[in-house]
Amino acid sequence: MIKKIIGSNRGRVFIRPFCIVAAFFFFSIGDKCTASDEDMILIPAGPFKMGSSDKDIMWAARHFHSESLDWYRDETPLHEVTLPAFKIDKVPV
Repeated sequence: MIKKIIGSNRGRVFIRPFCIVAAFFFFSIGDKCTASDEDMILIPAGPFKMGSSDKDIMWAARHFHSESLDWYRDETPLHEVTLPAFKIDKVPV
């Protein structure tokens, strides 16, 4: 009976400090993850071309010695998309 009580306390002795450290880490990291406007750049609103044309696919297949054009079919058709303005971090994460 005594060994059983002592054995169960070992786990608690380790888990409590671990939980406190983990909680401190997760709550303190939130302050460091928020980016200010100085760390971001504005991407203006407007259209851009999304996807690949047949000419682009043929170039990639020749350049990268592709066995099949099917690898690139998910990039078609080439079309225009208009996005609103948004901000993006200067440094990739």
